[in-house]
Amino acid sequence: MHQRALEGVRVVDFSWVVAGPYCTKLLGLMGAEVIKIESARRAQYKNRGAWFSVLNNSKRSCTINLSSDRGKAVVKRLIAASDVVVENFSTGVMDRLGLSYDDLRAINDDLIYVSSSGVGRTGPGKNWVAYGTLLQGLSGWTSLFSEPNARMEGMGIVPSWTDPITGLWEALTIQAALWHRGRTGQGLYVDLSMLESTITIMADVFLAAVTTGSQNAPGESISPAYAVPHGIYPCKETDAWIAISVGCQSEWEGLCRVLGDPAWSRETDLLTEAGRRPHRARIDGLLAEETSQRSAGALFHELQAAGVAAGPCYGLREVVEDPHMQAGGLFRRLPLADGPTQLTTVLPWSDGTDWRGELFRPPALGEHNEEVFRGILGMSEQEYESCRGNGVFE
Repeated sequence: MHQRALEGVRVVDFSWVVAGPYCTKLLGLMGAEVIKIESARRAQYKNRGAWFSVLNNSKRSCTINLSSDRGKAVVKRLIAASDVVVENFSTGVMDRLGLSYDDLRAINDDLIYVSSSGVGRTGPGKNWVAYGTLLQGLSGWTSLFSEPNARMEGMGIVPSWTDPITGLWEALTIQAALWHRGRTGQGLYVDLSMLESTITIMADVFLAAVTTGSQNAPGESISPAYAVPHGIYPCKETDAWIAISVGCQSEWEGLCRVLGDPAWSRETDLLTEAGRRPHRARIDGLLAEETSQRSAGALFHELQAAGVAAGPCYGLREVVEDPHMQAGGLFRRLPLADGPTQLTTVLPWSDGTDWRGELFRPPALGEHNEEVFRGILGMSEQEYESCRGNGVFE
């Protein structure tokens, strides 16, 4: 991919929490100029902890009082000089501010406007209050799990992956819309549902339920039919597990060699792929007995050397410290405005160089007011100071 592929694209970012900010982070890493619209009058914008730093690097921050007429006029001037608007407020908020798509295309007729919400901007549920945890329940995801966790939340609820998945769809949608605009000269309004974004990545589960008329009981394995064994097995260290998947005869033979060809692996019923399928549960139990006597790390490398798909089940710190991840460069440290550094992620692909995105530190609240309002909008010093003195930039 061309480095800074979105260079020259200006994004006005009204989004908050996770989904929208993750989308605009990706756009910023790909070279877009992302300008966050925030407010010093609202508490949520003052919370700039670790989560903010991870989701909002490679952006600029402006503070505007959108409850004032002058504030609305300023942000409209900025949008008139921009390419994309991203927002994820509750349904109706942007309309009440006079910043709906219809309002804004009157001043920028090729504007791309992406509006994400829990279940979409139309339909019976359009006004529902919906965060990612709720949506994972609505999507059917939680029906796949059988045990609540100790905090009385359904397994699969925490952490919420609905938000970053929505952010990925948003980033993809914006790139397609930019391509569309380049071919037709036309802007676009996009109504993106977080619920639908979640359901689309569960396509195999829904397909199985629709085509067979049934679904697995909660907690029951949904391992692919062709792979036996396929699962996660205990190792000898405390709470250590290894994932193993055997999808063909050569992988089965490699697994057996690593295990020392135990007697059960030579049973007639288990010698062929077709013969092993009816004995999935028994093989899982026998394999677990073997793996529980071995170190997860050593077994991982032995199985990989034998051509078997396998990997240890890492804790999050182990992911960051893994030599392969260290070599790949997905995790980078950025300085913060107040001095310390913060670990963050970059683009998950490489162009053959060390470049993994246009990466710079997350902004302080309102840090780029003068740069944007005087530099991009061309405000005179007198106008800028008047706005600042009258609370427009709060």
